[in-house]
Amino acid sequence: MNFVDATLIRIADPATRAAVFDQAALEQMAQAAYDADALALQGPYTAIFDQVTLGMSISTVGILEGTIRNQSGGMATDIHLQVAGLGPLLPARVDALWKGSVVARTMPSDGHITTVKVRFSVDDIDAEIVKDLGALPPDPADLETERRTRLIAEMRGAMAQPALLTDAAFDNWLSSIGASSVSDLVAHGKGSILPSVLQLQFSAPPDVAASPRQLPVAAAILIRDIGFSVAELLMQSKMLREQLSDRGIDVPKDRSLPAKNPFLVVWIVPITVFDDPSWPGAGGNQDALRADRRQKAGAWLGPEGIAIAGVSVA
Repeated sequence: MNFVDATLIRIADPATRAAVFDQAALEQMAQAAYDADALALQGPYTAIFDQVTLGMSISTVGILEGTIRNQSGGMATDIHLQVAGLGPLLPARVDALWKGSVVARTMPSDGHITTVKVRFSVDDIDAEIVKDLGALPPDPADLETERRTRLIAEMRGAMAQPALLTDAAFDNWLSSIGASSVSDLVAHGKGSILPSVLQLQFSAPPDVAASPRQLPVAAAILIRDIGFSVAELLMQSKMLREQLSDRGIDVPKDRSLPAKNPFLVVWIVPITVFDDPSWPGAGGNQDALRADRRQKAGAWLGPEGIAIAGVSVA
């Protein structure tokens, strides 16, 4: 039996359909459908199939525009019609429509701010120079050097990754607050707190287990064997989702779930598709290479609302 038919039979059987979607596929679905960072999503993932509809055909839609005029010369009427079945493309095949959920695990973000410390004010810069040198350097260039050196040192001391504050980054920060130099900042900011220079301390997050979070999805499943065109399948995917949406296929909105594309298209392909070196990726062995290539493909297909399930061929 060919790959497409064998996979469709697995999806048709409630006892075998979940095994078609491995952890990588479910993770791609979750990340394509919802804001995984905001929800702090992590595995393991599981699939819930509330409804699976097998075998759908979506015809292309043509647009007819024209004018109807009575033969007697009466008033003309413009018409605009959408007619299914027109156009050069054959009907696109949707192998299954899955309505249900992907269940992910999420960690509660219960840490809270325990302390807020203002690092220093503008006046602190010159006060430190006077304390160390006895007076401010009379030469403007020397004074700017002292001020700049000390301010950068103070700011880096408040950072977990001080190396990120390069000279260029510091100059960009000065420019963003409207200062041409540190001396300009001091001259126009007497008695003020330096913007963006705070140190926050958070409490440790509670030591609790990750809790399950149900992510509602609808997924048009396209099973394709080796030899498919990525460009054509991408075009079909967008057309199918648009037309299925017009038919009322949708996912109810939940304000607690920041959504991206909860109505997904899932490509189910042989995992050997990713043996093709045209897919970018790296790996020490064949399995690692396939996994990395699929992950990289999912990274650019995800924003399009598409996830990939790679299935081993028996």
